[in-house]
Amino acid sequence: MNHGEGNGTLLRVLLIEDNEDDARLVVRELRREGFYVEYLQTTRPEEIRSALQHGEWDLVTSDHQMPGFDAPSALRLVREIRPDIPLIILSGQIELQTAVDLMKQGADDYVQKDQLAMLGPSVRAALEHAQRRRELAQAAAILRANERRFRSYFEMPLIGLATTDLDGTIVEANDKLADLAGVPRAALIRQPWMGLFQPSDVTVLQSLMRECLDRERDGFIAPAAMLRREGQPARTLVSARPIQARADEPITGFLWAVVDASAETEALKRLTDTSSVLAVLSEIGAFAIAVEDPGTGERLYEHTPQGLEVCAIGPKGFPEERVHPGHFGRFREKFAQTGSDPANIVFPALAANGEWVPVVLSRTLYQASDRAQPLQVTLCYRADARHGAVFSVDAIPLPAALVDEEGRVVYANSLAKAWEQGVVNLQPGARSDWPQEALVRQSDGSESPVRLNPSSSASQGERLFLAVAV
Repeated sequence: MNHGEGNGTLLRVLLIEDNEDDARLVVRELRREGFYVEYLQTTRPEEIRSALQHGEWDLVTSDHQMPGFDAPSALRLVREIRPDIPLIILSGQIELQTAVDLMKQGADDYVQKDQLAMLGPSVRAALEHAQRRRELAQAAAILRANERRFRSYFEMPLIGLATTDLDGTIVEANDKLADLAGVPRAALIRQPWMGLFQPSDVTVLQSLMRECLDRERDGFIAPAAMLRREGQPARTLVSARPIQARADEPITGFLWAVVDASAETEALKRLTDTSSVLAVLSEIGAFAIAVEDPGTGERLYEHTPQGLEVCAIGPKGFPEERVHPGHFGRFREKFAQTGSDPANIVFPALAANGEWVPVVLSRTLYQASDRAQPLQVTLCYRADARHGAVFSVDAIPLPAALVDEEGRVVYANSLAKAWEQGVVNLQPGARSDWPQEALVRQSDGSESPVRLNPSSSASQGERLFLAVAV
């Protein structure tokens, strides 16, 4: 390797050139263009192969005709071993058609040796194009990985899942949804999604969808009766999230999740158990999640939404240094690093601002269809009212809201839109007797009966109550 001179941008060049004078002219021109050049000059195929396999190169240049070697042979060798490296043909005499043919075969450009002033701009353009190719390749790899991850979650047998386009046509559906609908999976594809539900519920679902499309909400959960091919309609809970590449990009469809609500308590449990899956699929940002193979310790997936860093799950589990000292014993008992048994704990964790905030850490096992042994899924989410309770209210299949100590409605789920900006008549003298019957004054002035309970919250200085329609 010949080392360069100057203070410019480092450029590592493999010079396939038999004429040392021409090689020095090329290096001098690149230095004049502001590059700090390190180069290797050779025409021997075995040396070229070794250099490509073991060296780091930013650029390859090749003379067109050399004794025992030529540009087409160099091009084939470079593209075989390092297709990402740009290659520029340098030649004293070359026909235009020959140059065009070489570029069609993969050369980035060609420059005549008597016009080396064109070399600098040609190199900069080739480096820029190579960087774009690498970025596109990385993006494609990420998309493929996300597609595999999505597919593994989509095929989980716990909940019915489907995607629809903006016209409401079913694009994909899993086996569990077909089972809930009582039809073969193939029969669902290209059918109208709303055709699966009773007309009275369709009106509500379509209204909630419009609010998502108008960016008034980022998803919803609502009860709906699913029309089965045979038998009575099945009570279900339906969750929907818009599909979009990024928050600032257009919505292209919806991701739907459906659970059987015929046994309401069990349905709510399943919805809670699988909400982590929905969080990953639609990136709702409610959970930090890590998925591992307990046998090998391999971390298969992890995700910590922005703003939830206090819940981040480290490479060896939740970091002990962020656990409140008074909870070390409980934490270590339930979450030993070598353990994989299901566990659940609430404890104060140290946030970035130095405050102790309550978090829930949960570990469970999930049996994937393509694995002999179950996977370990660890979830962490904030347990204070502003994070945990709001998410819980959305999972209730009845009109429900969070109420502060002044009786003001601070958050209402999609079934309690009329309660927004409303007030509940809290009875201070009866707060020791729960649940408490109360009335919520709705935005139109009318009142509705509710059952009131204190909301579980470990936050300091804030107490909230859960109001559910009677």
